[in-house]
Amino acid sequence: MRTKTGVSELRRLGSDCVDPFRRVFASLDSGLSAATNFGLMQDAWDHYYFGRFSKFDCLLRNYIEDGGQEYTKFFPLSVSHHNLHRLIEVLRLEIGRGSLDSTRVQERIIDLLEVTDRLEKLLKEATRDGTYERSLLYTVKRYRQKTKPRLEYTYAR
Repeated sequence: MRTKTGVSELRRLGSDCVDPFRRVFASLDSGLSAATNFGLMQDAWDHYYFGRFSKFDCLLRNYIEDGGQEYTKFFPLSVSHHNLHRLIEVLRLEIGRGSLDSTRVQERIIDLLEVTDRLEKLLKEATRDGTYERSLLYTVKRYRQKTKPRLEYTYAR
């Protein structure tokens, strides 16, 4: 019985993360520009990551530590959030509270766009929220087209 209750609770907590996660990265939805303020995004991410997501993550870890193998299907959500947090920390060290387009390593922005898009989809799949609104994937494709010459030069070295 605990398994069914635990899975339901993880789904509920995960579902509670979908909209706040989407709001953190809403500014990326319209594309990157000089006005894309990374400082505001950092604040929103910290509030989400150390708040709502932390509750989900702690519960998941407790269930897994208690030997609940059926909860491991939620583990990619945890790992992906922690990887995204690390990427945000790297960007924080590089650009501080400036704009995203001020990074010297454009691949990090592409990583940010792709990771947030895929993590949002993973979050929805794991919590069985099948409604997909506008995806960041379009933004990723547009950004790649815009920066392709610079990226090709970077890779050619």
